[in-house]
Amino acid sequence: MSGILTVPISVLVTMRILIFSGGTVRSDVGTDGPSTATLDGYGITKVLINLLPVIIVTVAIAAGLYCATRAMITGFIWFGRGLNAAIYMVLAVSIVDHVTGFFSSTFSGWGFHPIIADASDQMRALEVVGNVAIVLAGAFPLVYAIRTYMDRPLTAVGQRFGVSTEGTAGLLAATTNMLAAFHLIKHMPAEDKVLVVAFGTTCSALIGDHLAFTANFQPNMIAPLMIGKVVAGVTAMLLALWIAVPTAKRIERERAEHDAVLHSQ
Repeated sequence: MSGILTVPISVLVTMRILIFSGGTVRSDVGTDGPSTATLDGYGITKVLINLLPVIIVTVAIAAGLYCATRAMITGFIWFGRGLNAAIYMVLAVSIVDHVTGFFSSTFSGWGFHPIIADASDQMRALEVVGNVAIVLAGAFPLVYAIRTYMDRPLTAVGQRFGVSTEGTAGLLAATTNMLAAFHLIKHMPAEDKVLVVAFGTTCSALIGDHLAFTANFQPNMIAPLMIGKVVAGVTAMLLALWIAVPTAKRIERERAEHDAVLHSQ
C-alpha cells in the first residue's frame, strides 16, 4: 500500500520527461507505426487534472494507513483475494469463449473479447503475452544467477543500506517480475518484506513485462517510463520505512512471541 501512494509520482516524472524533452509517441495503438505524435499543448496541469482521482485515492489510503493500519491491511488483503478470484474467473471464461464461442453467442452484452482478441486483430493480445514471456524467459534465469553467483556483492550492498542479502536479491528480482520476488520473500525479515513489496508496486517488471509491452507499443517511452518507475519505487521505500515498517516489525515480534509460547507448552 505504501507503493500505491507513489503511483502519481511515477506518472508525473514520466510525463514531465516526455513533455519537457519534446518526445514523440505513436498516435495509434500498434507495433509498427511511426512515433510522430507530439505532446504540444499537453502540460503538467492537464496531467494533474487527469491524476486527480488517483491522488484522492492515494491520500485516502495514506490517511487510513496512518490512523488504522491493521484495519487497512486486513481490508486490502481481502480486497486482493477477491480481485484475484475475479481475474482468474474472467480469464477462464474468456479462454472458454475464445475456443467455443459459447458466452458471446449466449450473452449479447459479452464485453471480454479484447482480453484474447478483438474484431480487427484476432491474436494481438496473445502476441503481447508472447513478448512478455520471451523477456521473462531470460529474466528468471538472471535472478537465479544473481542470487547464486553474486552472494558476496549482494551481502556487501545490503549491509551498506541496512538490507539483508535476501532483501537485496528481492529488490533485483522485483525489477523483472514480482513473482520472482515473492519466491524470495519467505526468507526475508519483516522490514525487507515491506521494502521489497513497496518498491515492487511501481518498479515491478521494470526490465520484464512492462519493458516488453512498452518496447512493443511505445518504444520512445522506455527511458521516461523506467526513470519514473525507479523514482516512485525509491520514494515508496522511504514512505514504507515511516508508515509500514514499524507495524510489520511489531507483528513479526508478536508472532515470534506467540510461537515461543506454543513451543514452551
